[in-house]
This record gives sequence, C-alpha cells and structure tokens, in this order.
Amino acid sequence: MPEIFVASTSPPHKFARAEEWKKDLEHNLWENTYMNSRDTRKYLDEQPAELKNALKEVGPAQ
Repeated sequence: MPEIFVASTSPPHKFARAEEWKKDLEHNLWENTYMNSRDTRKYLDEQPAELKNALKEVGPAQ
C-alpha cells in the first residue's frame, strides 16, 4: 500500500499531534477536528443548506 495512502487514512495525522500545530490552534481559537472522508463528504454536503438557512434568518436570501 502506498505510504501516502496510509498516512492520509490513518488518524490522527502526525501534524495534528505536533506542538506547533497545537500552538496554532490555541493562537487562532481553532478546534482540532478530524473527519475521515465519509464524515467530510457529509459535512460538505450539508453546508449549502446550512448557509441558506443562516442567510434566510438575516434576510438577504428571502
């Protein structure tokens, strides 16, 4: 199996455990959220509806 495939499908990724990454998370107030490909696809598929609902609440999409 190619090494890149193993690295990209074996959570958690090495950089997610790196101290520099942890500092960036804290500095930027980010969350360290890992999603596999299935979860990522689901999340991305839900985003247009989420955005449309948010815009309807504030008015521009009406």
